[in-house]
Amino acid sequence: MASAALSWCIVAILQARWDAADQGRGRNKRIIAGILLMLVGIAIMAWVPALNVATAILGEIVAGIGIGLAHTTSGTVAFSLSKEGESGQVSGSLQFADSFTPGVAVGIGGAIIAINQTAGMSMEAGITVAMAFNLALVLLSLLASGRTKQVQPTAKPSLQMKS
Repeated sequence: MASAALSWCIVAILQARWDAADQGRGRNKRIIAGILLMLVGIAIMAWVPALNVATAILGEIVAGIGIGLAHTTSGTVAFSLSKEGESGQVSGSLQFADSFTPGVAVGIGGAIIAINQTAGMSMEAGITVAMAFNLALVLLSLLASGRTKQVQPTAKPSLQMKS
């Protein structure tokens, strides 16, 4: 997990620099590239029981890179599409999604593992099925990413305190 978090953070910082350099024109491509990298990373991790720990760490790093690209950029796109006065609502929606979605996905993954164990299957089989579920969720994200609007970045008015 630490390898995924570290690669996520590093790429999120780099993504901010890339976004500034291309003035936001590459956002959609970065979202799609990030989701594709998440697919690759999760696919690698889905076969972890058959592979080794080093391969699992590699999968986490690749998935973390993808998350750093897609997640950060998606939030930027959401804010860039917000109208005057909607920033609070967008922020709240993003915060809800950031909290709710992983909780549900982890809960369902845990339930899949528990059901597999109850059915007499191995822990490895349960983990593989749970990872396949996560892979399906990321595939849905890939479909949704094709609907992301291309926005020409505009300078938003800065928030200034009135005296």
